[in-house]
Amino acid sequence: MQHQSRQSEAGILREVRCRILVMAAGEALSQQASCLQQDDELRVTGFISRSSFRDGETRLVLHAQNIETAR
Repeated sequence: MQHQSRQSEAGILREVRCRILVMAAGEALSQQASCLQQDDELRVTGFISRSSFRDGETRLVLHAQNIETAR
């Protein structure tokens, strides 16, 4: 998933961009995720965790609990 917006920090407007891997576990979420198209606007709720628990691992993964499309 990719996020892009403008946010205010300490009174200064800054461009924000990031990408994060989203895990959609379970039959219902996996089926819903398989129907998504690139550039679909989404609202994903869930929790963030490290991608693995090896020492020094810093990559994050969003574990989806709900996916809403804005089509």
